[in-house]
Amino acid sequence: HKMYPDAKCPLGTARWPNKVPSHVDGTMDIDALVKLVEFFTHKHHPVIIVCNYGTTFTGMHDHVKKIHDALDARGLLRVVEWERSHTDDLSEKGLHSTHNLEPIRRDNHWIHVDGALGAFYGSIFNKEGGQEIIDRTANLLGMDASKVPSLPAFDFGCGAETKSIVMSGHKEMGAPFPTGVVSVLRKHMLDFEAVSYIGSADTTISGSRSGFNTLAMWSFLAQNSAKEHAEMYIRGLKIADYAVSKLNAIFPNKMNTFGGPFFHFPGSLAVLFVRPSMDSINEFSLSPDRMRYGRKPEVDMDVVHIFCMTSMDEKKIDKLFDRIGGELKENYEAYLQRSGLAHQEL
Repeated sequence: HKMYPDAKCPLGTARWPNKVPSHVDGTMDIDALVKLVEFFTHKHHPVIIVCNYGTTFTGMHDHVKKIHDALDARGLLRVVEWERSHTDDLSEKGLHSTHNLEPIRRDNHWIHVDGALGAFYGSIFNKEGGQEIIDRTANLLGMDASKVPSLPAFDFGCGAETKSIVMSGHKEMGAPFPTGVVSVLRKHMLDFEAVSYIGSADTTISGSRSGFNTLAMWSFLAQNSAKEHAEMYIRGLKIADYAVSKLNAIFPNKMNTFGGPFFHFPGSLAVLFVRPSMDSINEFSLSPDRMRYGRKPEVDMDVVHIFCMTSMDEKKIDKLFDRIGGELKENYEAYLQRSGLAHQEL
């Protein structure tokens, strides 16, 4: 996430400049992660592992349990212990008294799930949670259990030692200003000072938060049942499928191919496609980025994406692709010529 480098400053963490390598669909490369964690833990550095559940561009979900199990299998997740001492400041006497205290025992890792969007619907479609969850979701939606979308587990009960989860209130819940909710197991919570005029412990760095956003999230949750939450996600997937059908009409049989013009990955609400003109990007408020294949830079493709949320419908999809279809063909042909892929088997 773009904000993590900013968070490193107040945390005082080292300026390691790179991200963990990822696959084309945006999910973390677990083999690469294992090597990095092995490097840092062998140097006795604790690690914070941030898993994305609904990545900002491709909408994909890191498999938190697989990440945990791969690291645990190599013995990289462990409890460490070290001695500590406490210095009582007796400055008024010009003295310092040092007393030995009990050793500190802590995990050498913290697994955090950035579920800004995905945490909203992920637990409802968690097929790793057992048949009970599958059946409950199928009953909610009135559909066959075998057709319930499958998403990886991510929450505190998934067996991955997840220690904190955050989700946004300004995405599906529609809070009018950027806001988020962080969940932490009670045993990992710090002791914060109680502030009398707010009537609670102060747990934020800024010392303030928006009460209006809290009301907006409460209003959404109060007015929408678990069934309606599930239906929103299913509706989004259907709209994404509709967008894919429009792109298939422009570029037959090219989805998710190397050097292909458009992408949609299983369970994702995002659809990516080759970048149209800047005028069209501005007209439709499209979000541009670069599809990186991890090979030569000239093969990387400029793309945009759409997220198929509840505000999206078939009419908007029709208007978009009727307007930019010709531009997509033209820009994709230019990409093929520039990258050299026009003369290769894709």
